Amino acid sequence: MTRREGYAFPLTLGAIAIIALIATIASAQVRASTEAMAALTDLTRERLEAHSAEQSFLYYMLTEPSVPLGLEIGALSRFERQFRNFQPAETTYLVRADGSANQIGDTPMVVRYFDEQAFFNLATTDEVTVRQLHEAFGTPSLAHDRLAAALADFQDVDDERRFSGAEAFEYDDPLLPANRELRHPLEACQVLGWAQTPVCDDPGLLLLLGAIRETSELNASMVSAPMLDLLMRDRRAADREFAFERAASGELTRFGEIGLDRYDELFDPVSFPTPPRLRFAVIVHDLEGQTAWRTDYLLTMSSQRAPFSVRGRYRIGGETVQRHLQIGPDDPLQRIPEPSDQPDQG
Repeated sequence: MTRREGYAFPLTLGAIAIIALIATIASAQVRASTEAMAALTDLTRERLEAHSAEQSFLYYMLTEPSVPLGLEIGALSRFERQFRNFQPAETTYLVRADGSANQIGDTPMVVRYFDEQAFFNLATTDEVTVRQLHEAFGTPSLAHDRLAAALADFQDVDDERRFSGAEAFEYDDPLLPANRELRHPLEACQVLGWAQTPVCDDPGLLLLLGAIRETSELNASMVSAPMLDLLMRDRRAADREFAFERAASGELTRFGEIGLDRYDELFDPVSFPTPPRLRFAVIVHDLEGQTAWRTDYLLTMSSQRAPFSVRGRYRIGGETVQRHLQIGPDDPLQRIPEPSDQPDQG
């Protein structure tokens, strides 16, 4: 038998190299899987924390009195004032209905309360409302009438095309137009011509500024910071600073005070700014503004079985959330107690 010197050693090295390669690939796969599981765990934890903070706020919405600027936690309701055994809390907390930042207890999540009057109405057939919306976003004025007519045709039940509007034969999708009222803000971008406008350039911003409403007027005392940022985008720095100071102090009552008179015009006799209503949105997000969750609610206080209903849920992310909702070290952040920490008023 003939022996071949050194033949077994290269085979051994080759086997070791193959084993090392397999081990490296397996290790990379395990690491990627672990990172994916960790990310999923973090997302689940954040969602649970956001849900907990939102439920705590809903408790306040159902138990605390509403005031002209929002919700006053710890104050006595009109009913409670009639009885002497109800004592007001030593400290009250005004939760503004303009989307101001709040933390409930020690939760790492920020809770923002938006009355519906802090949003543009997208479920409208009114030309003035559509014109205000597109003017704010910077859509060329020559397109306003066409976009308003297309939105109205999208929602009405007939097949009669408005002047410069759009009916079924102009859509590529056989299911459009919907021929019903819009159900969520992003649905407006399905309307013919809307997807090419600044309104639909950033879905996250549209979810911060748009809603499905029954009325259309904006309420200056409830204007949100993202809305004010949009409305004042072309103004001088001094004018912007003045507007934000007025809004933050709760002293802004008319848009005319900051040079936006057109948003004070009443074009619908049954639609006008009021105190907070039964329709509102809650946006919950982390301090860094990485992810936000918006939920639209309708209070139905007359029902003991279902005191509120959910009208829509949305997850918002990206640069829009960071730009408009991120909490910096100098940003005002009101910390209100957990519901169980509230003094007993009985």
